[in-house]
Amino acid sequence: MGKANLLAVWGTTVFVIAVIVLSGQPQAVSAGVFSVPGGGVTCHRLQESEDALQLIIGDGGFEPTQVTKRPGMFMLSADDRRSDKTQRLTLRLSRENGELLREIEVPAGAIDWAEGIDLPAGKYVLVVVGRPDWTCRIEINPS
Repeated sequence: MGKANLLAVWGTTVFVIAVIVLSGQPQAVSAGVFSVPGGGVTCHRLQESEDALQLIIGDGGFEPTQVTKRPGMFMLSADDRRSDKTQRLTLRLSRENGELLREIEVPAGAIDWAEGIDLPAGKYVLVVVGRPDWTCRIEINPS
């Protein structure tokens, strides 16, 4: 492929990316990174080498519905695979005792949400507001 062809392909790629970004259609939401040491919530920068926990939100709720992780920083992501994405999602992360730690707004039309998280050992619940049956239990176990 000649230099002119490479420049044309590169230019087309940049144009397509710009159209997607400028179209106003949310494709991903990233609310940053937070940790919950003891009780407060503080923000941190995300490192690429962090462990990941990927959840899928389908028409029947979360998959998986229960996970166990070790303490430490990890990327928590929720991929919206519902057939109807016209309604925004509100996700709530709470301790098992009901103490709210984080509420995340995922705009209508967004397909993915990801956030770095650092939770101490304990039991947590991630739920979709308005859908109490759409729950994922997260256990942070030091062993």
